[in-house]
Amino acid sequence: MNSLMTREEREQEEKREWLDRLGEIKLEMEELLDEAKFLTRELDRGEWDRAERTWYAHIQMHLDGDHEWLGGASHTLEDTLATLEVHLDESEAD
Repeated sequence: MNSLMTREEREQEEKREWLDRLGEIKLEMEELLDEAKFLTRELDRGEWDRAERTWYAHIQMHLDGDHEWLGGASHTLEDTLATLEVHLDESEAD
């Protein structure tokens, strides 16, 4: 960080880094979910059939709206990221 930055600018930069990290976590969660899908399916196809309709679907629907399921979550992690982005942009404009 630049030592000439104000305290508020440093705080905004830190918040931007936190938001970026939250986005990275979402991507990691998607990758881990794909891995869990593969492993479960390889271990037991019948168990995968049950898992796909329960925990897998629920997790996928709550990450973002880009999924194969009918319906969806009322609020996803992607929604949270978008809201936080707007709030951060608004606070930077002040």
